[in-house]
Amino acid sequence: AYGRAILLTQTEERIVHAFAHQRPWWWYLQLLPLLTFPYSLWPPLWRALGALRPGRLDPGERFCLAWLLPGLAVFSAISGKQPHYLLPLCPAFALLAARRLEEGPEVRRTDLILPLAVPALVGLALLVGPSLAGRIPLPTWAPELAPGIGALLLLAAAAVLAGFRRMFPGRPAAPTLITLAFVLALHAGFAEVARRAYDLGPTAHFLALAEKEGRPVAVVGGYHGQFHFLGRLTQPFVLLEGGAAHAWLLAHPRGRVVEDLRYVPPGAGRVLFSQPYRDDTLVVWGLVEPAPDPG
Repeated sequence: AYGRAILLTQTEERIVHAFAHQRPWWWYLQLLPLLTFPYSLWPPLWRALGALRPGRLDPGERFCLAWLLPGLAVFSAISGKQPHYLLPLCPAFALLAARRLEEGPEVRRTDLILPLAVPALVGLALLVGPSLAGRIPLPTWAPELAPGIGALLLLAAAAVLAGFRRMFPGRPAAPTLITLAFVLALHAGFAEVARRAYDLGPTAHFLALAEKEGRPVAVVGGYHGQFHFLGRLTQPFVLLEGGAAHAWLLAHPRGRVVEDLRYVPPGAGRVLFSQPYRDDTLVVWGLVEPAPDPG
């Protein structure tokens, strides 16, 4: 059974008729500008690639194209698609772009507009996002964003424009510096906030205590073992359909139910633990247990 799952379900079926992440053939084409950023927005590379001629390619360029184009065609023909599946093609694009930019295409100040627009817009979002939370629909963690990082991104974009003549002439690969600054700023201003929004550790540790007390645990909806991994749990969970939680609690009065909710409906039990999770609230509830008889 395991061999069939690995060799057939996870390989053959994913290629022909994927059970997950099934996408149309053109799906990767719409991702190419994002996956190749900032060079997808770098006009000197456009001009350099536009000068490619089939009869004037050197062996290295032919090798990169033979790696890149058939590989993209094969991945596009496969039914299951995810952005990271294209990672094996990224070195071919990087080598080809480096080779073409080595020719030293002229870099103009206007070439910076598109590459700098993305980090500038992200910086503006980080700067004003916390103040707009509650006024417009934003994720629940938007108030925790760091506006100072957004201001730094905007200042960095202005500095790049101001220092254009010293930074870019003779360095056609300089957009890599934009990517580095962009990634560092995102990590400083967004990564910790996103980590807390997706951190299941507190709930997993609460369920570990319930397991030590010998309580059965049920999960409403799909479950992929995330609580077992984080909480080092050993007992299986019961999987419930939506609306079946209260009946299960009546049949298992000492049990605990985990559910991802927009709100906690009244009368379903008592909430024993809750934490923000993505844009929802992750709750663990149980029935109200009678107080012990003092006599």
